[in-house]
Amino acid sequence: MGKQAALKDHFKDRQIFLNRTVSVLLMISLAFLILFSRLIYLQVIQHNKFSYLAKNNQVRIAPIPSVRGMIYDRNHKVLAENIPSHSLEVNRSKTINIDDSIAELSKIITIDAEDIKSFKKQGKYKSRYEAVALRQNLTETEVAKFANIKYDFPEAEVVANLNRYYPYGLYSAHIVGYIGQITDNELKKYKPGTFRGTNFIGKTGLEHSLEDKLRGEVGYEHIETDAKGRSIRTLQQTLPTPGDNMHLTIDIELQKHIIDSMKNSIGAVVAVEPSSGEILALASSPSFDPNIFVHERNDEKIEKIFKNPNKPLFNRAVTGQYPPGSTIKPILSLWALEKGYITPSTMIFDPGYYKIAEESKVFRDWKRDGHGWVNVNKAIRESCTTFFYHLSRILEIDEIHKCFDAFGLGKSLDIGLTNTSEGIAPSKEWKAENIKEPWYPGETLNTGIGQGYTLMSPLQAAYMTSIIANRGEQTALSLFPSYEQSGAIKQLAIFPNSKHWKLVVDSMQEVITHKKGTAYKINRLMKYPTAGKTGTSQVHTITKRIAYDKIPIKLRDHSWFIAFAPAENPKIAVAVILEHDRGSAKFAASVINNYLNKVDLNE
Repeated sequence: MGKQAALKDHFKDRQIFLNRTVSVLLMISLAFLILFSRLIYLQVIQHNKFSYLAKNNQVRIAPIPSVRGMIYDRNHKVLAENIPSHSLEVNRSKTINIDDSIAELSKIITIDAEDIKSFKKQGKYKSRYEAVALRQNLTETEVAKFANIKYDFPEAEVVANLNRYYPYGLYSAHIVGYIGQITDNELKKYKPGTFRGTNFIGKTGLEHSLEDKLRGEVGYEHIETDAKGRSIRTLQQTLPTPGDNMHLTIDIELQKHIIDSMKNSIGAVVAVEPSSGEILALASSPSFDPNIFVHERNDEKIEKIFKNPNKPLFNRAVTGQYPPGSTIKPILSLWALEKGYITPSTMIFDPGYYKIAEESKVFRDWKRDGHGWVNVNKAIRESCTTFFYHLSRILEIDEIHKCFDAFGLGKSLDIGLTNTSEGIAPSKEWKAENIKEPWYPGETLNTGIGQGYTLMSPLQAAYMTSIIANRGEQTALSLFPSYEQSGAIKQLAIFPNSKHWKLVVDSMQEVITHKKGTAYKINRLMKYPTAGKTGTSQVHTITKRIAYDKIPIKLRDHSWFIAFAPAENPKIAVAVILEHDRGSAKFAASVINNYLNKVDLNE
C-alpha cells in the first residue's frame, strides 16, 4: 500500500515538471518568435529607413560661416570691418530640458527675454544638433565666469566669432549702413541654406544693397559623432568663400570734416569729382552711430534714435526732396540761350514784380524795389527773380521740363544705394496724372524759379552742378571707382562746345566775386576760383516783412548752394542744403577748401 502511494506521488511530480517545462519552452519559443519577428521587421522591412537614420545619427553636417567683406574708402581707410567677439552657444541635443538649461545659465551670464526669443527663433531654422547662439558679445568678465563652470554645462560653450564694426561710426552711417538680425520675411527672399552659419543681413546702405557680394558663400563640414552627439572627427570639409571687399570713392576725412561742421545743423552735402563722377562725400545731418544697431542690449539708444524729431536715420542726401529754388537759374539760362529764346544782350526791366494779366496776380521779386535793367549775366549774379518770371513765360512749361529732364531732375540716379529719390520735374502731363487738374500760367512762373511742384535731392543737385562744371559733359555719378567700371560712364553731352557755357560759368563766378553777387560774403573765404549759385527753398509764404530771427525756425526757408572749383578744370562740385537755415554758402566754401588743399591741381 505504501509502495503504491509512493509511485503515485512520483508520477504526479513528474507530470507537474513536464507541464512546467512545456510552459517554459512555449514561453521561450514565443519570446524568440517575437524577437525574430522584430528582427525581420527592422532588418528587412524597415531596412532602408533605419539605415538612413543610422547614417544621419553618425554624421552631422555643420555650417562654416563665411567672412563678410570689408569696405574701404578711396584712400584705403576701413569703413566696415570684422572684429573678434565671443558668444554663448547651446546645443539642444545635449540637454533634456532646454528651458532648465537656460535658467541655470542665466544665473552666471545675463540672459534676457530678447536673447531667449532670438535663440528660439534661430532654432527653428537649424538642426537640433547644431549649436545656436543664446547670448552674443559677451564681456571679458562673462567669458571668465563661464570658463570656471563650463564642465557643469556640456550643452553650452563660449565660441569666438567675428562681429561687424564701423570704425567711423556716424561719419559713414548713411553710406555704409549697418547689418542686423535677419527676419522671417527677409529669409523668405533667399534660397534655403543661404544664411546657414549667420543670423545677420545688411539692413541699410551699402550693407543692404551689396548683401550678395559682401556675404560670401557658407562652407560645410561633415562631422562624425557618437551616440550622444559628441564630435569624433571631421570626415569632409568644404571651406567657405569670403565676401568681396569693396572700395568706395568716398573720402572719409572730407566726410568727417563735413559732418563735424554740420553738428548743429540739419541738411545734406554731396561732393563729387566732375571728370570721373566719383562721389567724394555723401553727408546727411544729423547722423547716427550704426554700431548701436549691430550690438545687442542697446534698446534704449535705438529707441532714442527712432524718436529723434530731426530723423537721423533719414538719408537727406539721396532721399530728401526740396524745391531747388534759384539753383536751376544757370541751366534755364543756358537752355534759353541755346534754343534762341534770348541772347546775352537781351534786357528785361525789373520793377520788383511781374504781373500775369489772365490771373490778375502779382509775382514778387526777392528785392522789393527791383533790379532795374537786367541781362542774363546780371540775372544769374544777383538772382533776379523777375528776369526768370519773364523767361519762364517765354519758354513755357514744356520747354522748362525738357531742360530739367536733360540735367537729371525727375530721375532716380543709380549710385548703388536704395531709396534714391526721383524728385519732380513738373509738366502738364505730370499734373494731370498726379493732381488731376489742368496747368495754370502762374505755375509756369513758379517752376521757372525752382518753386511750386519742382523737387530735387541734394544728389541730383550735385549731378546738375557737375554737368555745368564739365561744360555739358554728363558723367554718371558713382560710389565705386571708375577703374572698377572700365572707366567713367559718359552720356550724351548737353550743348558741347557751346560759347554760352563761358557766359554761364563767368556769371556763377560773379555770384561770389562781384559786390552785388548773392554769395559775395564768402568771397574772402575762398582760396580757389569758384563758380557758385545760391538758392532758397521756400517753406512757408510770409506776406509781410519780418526780421529773420523773428520767424519761427520751422517756418524759415531752406538754403541751397551749388558750386565747383577751380572754375577752370574743376576738381570738385558741391551741393549743400540746410533746412531752416541760411549758411549753405559758408559750408560749401569750407568743403571746397578742405578738399582742394589736399589735391594736386595740376593733375
